[in-house]
Amino acid sequence: PALGAAHLVLGTTTHGAWAKGDFDVVHAGIGQTWFGRPTASKLDNASYQDLLERLATAGLGAIDEGSGILHKLWLKLAANAAINPLTALAEETNGFVLRNDAARLSVTEVCQELAAVADASIRGPSGPPTAADMEEFVFRTAADTAENRSSMLQDIQAGRATEIDFINDWVAAKAEELGLSAPVNARLAELVRQKQSAAMQ
Repeated sequence: PALGAAHLVLGTTTHGAWAKGDFDVVHAGIGQTWFGRPTASKLDNASYQDLLERLATAGLGAIDEGSGILHKLWLKLAANAAINPLTALAEETNGFVLRNDAARLSVTEVCQELAAVADASIRGPSGPPTAADMEEFVFRTAADTAENRSSMLQDIQAGRATEIDFINDWVAAKAEELGLSAPVNARLAELVRQKQSAAMQ
């Protein structure tokens, strides 16, 4: 394998932040941070625990998910796939997906499509999160970071390229690869690309 005996640690966070300027970052929403080691990681336990302790000193949390980190990564993908494009298109803060009925429906649809992709991708007894799990996580994340501007909205407003190709467009492409369809994710990706192109002109 390409990584060989890599000392690999996976992590994800729901803390909200945005750059006010160079070396000036606003911590806009309290969230959680999770870490874990995939089964292929060769990092020994003592080094891993030492790493978690060092990260915890930053005050942003360092919850050890162990091999369950992949479950959290799917949940975080759901949050990114739902909150980022919807807030970028509406040019609203994250709380928009809680108070707008059409946005809430889109969250449900995004999660349903992503859950189908996750279910077809994961093998093993633990299984991926369900669509309901993903939806709950999305709305909880939106509530925790309601006043934050998503990274995708920040990119649009700054005239920068967004990460849409690696989020909703990836979901749509992966669904097609698996013989599924993800029309809502594909449509969101196209709409964001259109808005991105206009913002970058």
